[in-house]
Amino acid sequence: MVGRKIVFHDSFAVGWSFAVGEWSTPALDLRESRRAIDGVEVRTKKVGPNLAFHAGSVFWDHSMGYLAEYWRDALPHINTGLCVIDARPAGPLATGTGNASFFLGSVTAEIFRIKPDRTGVVKTGYLECTQLEFVNILKRGLA
Repeated sequence: MVGRKIVFHDSFAVGWSFAVGEWSTPALDLRESRRAIDGVEVRTKKVGPNLAFHAGSVFWDHSMGYLAEYWRDALPHINTGLCVIDARPAGPLATGTGNASFFLGSVTAEIFRIKPDRTGVVKTGYLECTQLEFVNILKRGLA
């Protein structure tokens, strides 16, 4: 996923399983570029290696999880949510020998699923992974 381009439309990443908003730019270490597609300028962003999701970040599988004025209005649209409860950023480590190594970072998140009657969500588990694995989950979804 590192080095891959992300296109945002209406402030959300296009083609991702979770609604990842442009406000996630720092966590994704995104670097912006512009290119023309069929004569229309499109902003794209590339994922960098220094991923840094942090505790408190919440991701829903539908943008209504963020956009609905009332939670009850979001519930018909969402199925799954992730809430980061602990994280360590990815990045270079100083080894003291002049050779740099790279720490992949870590993310621990709670998994939430919609209740069958769609009146709320319930915590169904946890996931522990590297920062890059977390990006892949946001892109491709939970297995």
